Amino acid sequence: MYTNKIYTLPEHNGEIEIVYHVSNFNYRKGGMGRAPYFGSVENLIQSRFTKMAISFFLIGSIFFMGLYHLGANLFRFKSKMALYFALVCFFTVLRTLSLNDHFLIEFMNFPWWLSTRIELISFYFILAFTIKFIYHLFPSAIPLFFNKAPVYLAYTCSVIAAFTPLLYGTYTVPVMQIATI
Repeated sequence: MYTNKIYTLPEHNGEIEIVYHVSNFNYRKGGMGRAPYFGSVENLIQSRFTKMAISFFLIGSIFFMGLYHLGANLFRFKSKMALYFALVCFFTVLRTLSLNDHFLIEFMNFPWWLSTRIELISFYFILAFTIKFIYHLFPSAIPLFFNKAPVYLAYTCSVIAAFTPLLYGTYTVPVMQIATI
């Protein structure tokens, strides 16, 4: 599940029938995430390599931005702005590793349910710490309510996503999407 595979088709004359067995018993957004790609093996491998290289470059860049701001927070610990931005960076890296190419599953052998929970919880915490970062950046322009309410909502949705079955825990996603808007 959630792994990218390249198959070579056997020699054939005329039509070939391809059957996909897809189930969705444990996760309401499960199933095929995208249509399959067809082409030569060399082109598919090259395309996958290019996508992975770009993804890992972005993941590394965001991770080092987070490390930089975490280090900046060590010297200016009275201002939490750098800490919140570092947390946004780290949760963005976790979300990127668990989305699209599913690097957590493919390279680190995470089970699909754990990768999906990391995807959900990182989305919630990205919102929470982004709001805290913006609040500390412009404290006089943002009311305290807009700093606290989405953070508590993110914590609540994270607990629900972490401790309920994925079939039910994903119902918090639309709530957080509305809060994000």
